[in-house]
Amino acid sequence: MATKKKQPCKWYIEPRDINTNEALARELSGDETLEIHDDKGNSLQVYLIPSRKLSKFRNSKAQADFRFNVFVQEGGGKIRNANFLPAVRRNKKLQLPTKQTQAATVS
Repeated sequence: MATKKKQPCKWYIEPRDINTNEALARELSGDETLEIHDDKGNSLQVYLIPSRKLSKFRNSKAQADFRFNVFVQEGGGKIRNANFLPAVRRNKKLQLPTKQTQAATVS
C-alpha cells in the first residue's frame, strides 16, 4: 500500500491593521509583502512567514492585540484561509493559585 507523501506548506499572514503590519515587518527583517489570490479569487497583500514565527504571532495575538488572517498553500495547490488557529484568550476571573495563596489556605 502506497502512502501519500505530505506536501510542504507555505504559510501567509495578512495584517489587518498598522500595528500588526509594523510588527510583522520588524520580525521578518523588512520582507516585502506579496500579492496573492486566495481560492475565492480575492487579491491579498500578505507576508510569507515560517511556521515557527506564525506560532509566535498566534501565541502573542491576544496580549499584543495583533489582528491578522492566516492563509496556507499545500504544495502547488490553492491558497486557502487557515484561520482555524485559535486565538489565545485570557480569562481574568480565572486565576491559578500561587504559592502565597496556597500557603494562606493551608495555614
